[in-house]
Amino acid sequence: MLQSCWSRSMNVGFIGLGAMGLPMARNLLRAGHGLSVYDVRREPMEALQPGGAVPCASAGEAAAGAEFVVTMLFDSGDVRQAVLGSGGVAEHIRKGSVLIEMSTVSPATVIEVQQALAGQGVEVLDAPVSGTPDVAARGELLIVAGGPPALVDRCLPVLRSLGHRVVRVGEVGTAKKVKLANNMLGALALLGTLEVLAWADQAGVPREAIYQVLGQTGVCSGNFVRHVQQQAGNPEGYAQKRVTYHKDLRLLLEEAQAAGMPLPVAQQAWQVLDASKDSAGGWQTVASLLAYYQAGR
Repeated sequence: MLQSCWSRSMNVGFIGLGAMGLPMARNLLRAGHGLSVYDVRREPMEALQPGGAVPCASAGEAAAGAEFVVTMLFDSGDVRQAVLGSGGVAEHIRKGSVLIEMSTVSPATVIEVQQALAGQGVEVLDAPVSGTPDVAARGELLIVAGGPPALVDRCLPVLRSLGHRVVRVGEVGTAKKVKLANNMLGALALLGTLEVLAWADQAGVPREAIYQVLGQTGVCSGNFVRHVQQQAGNPEGYAQKRVTYHKDLRLLLEEAQAAGMPLPVAQQAWQVLDASKDSAGGWQTVASLLAYYQAGR
């Protein structure tokens, strides 16, 4: 009985079809949900049309008529614009619907959105995800949920189409805090791995030796193994992989500052990421980080 509830078809509005959002939207279509989509770029919307998605001219249009609206955007400003801005979700979402906010943004942002929509009879679930685009494509994301238990249960038909596990951690805002903590550890693992590899190259230590030894010691982590496997399997693709931890650590440090708690390790990691940004568009890649280390800065 419970499984049939999870698999029930829903009308979903999906906003934000980036590296994570596009495969997530595809999985909603595969699960049989009706889907209206919006992105600032036309291409990903058109890519979903053969599967039955309806492209929309605005975030508000994607939300109109939907039982559930999912936002999967890059930063806090994007979420505020899509939900609270002109032509946004708040202007068109119907009473009784649910906004599932799945972006990695500040806790204050999702609370602001919740408060703004509460007067319209719309509930908000705080639901950031953990996983890569490949994991998203397989429908195996870990979903961190913040909201009342009854609301989490109500959203399961959508959430189970996107992830293999849903973990409720508290009320709205708490899930975002947990996700920022997760991404802090992810950033430290990435920087630590790349710093070791850059040092090994400079010191004349074969990378194979690093892999063989560190992969069998107590310091080995799933993140280290994943980075090694990606680098070995597709060196060029791995080098061009974008790194977005700069934004995530900024959000975490803002939270820590508001709470009056220093995070010196996170602060130093942010400074490295800030200093090593690519000049083109401010994006970072694995290659830019390795270049930063190899330059001896």
